[in-house]
Amino acid sequence: MRRLIRSLEEKLNEIGIEAASLCKAGQAVKLKHNALDNLQGLVQSVSGKRIAVLMEILGRPIVVQVERHQLEVI
Repeated sequence: MRRLIRSLEEKLNEIGIEAASLCKAGQAVKLKHNALDNLQGLVQSVSGKRIAVLMEILGRPIVVQVERHQLEVI
């Protein structure tokens, strides 16, 4: 089991976190967050556990940092 985990971690490091993610920069997403439920935006960047989503709120561009489980790919 430890070998399997170590192998997966090595592969993730080789291809990078962004490449392993289902979300990529420029991709349209819908938020599943309580306060921002069903609002749509574009993925700006992916780093670690957080994803930066560019949204328009009250006519202004805003970048919101969310976790992967709070997004749904459109």
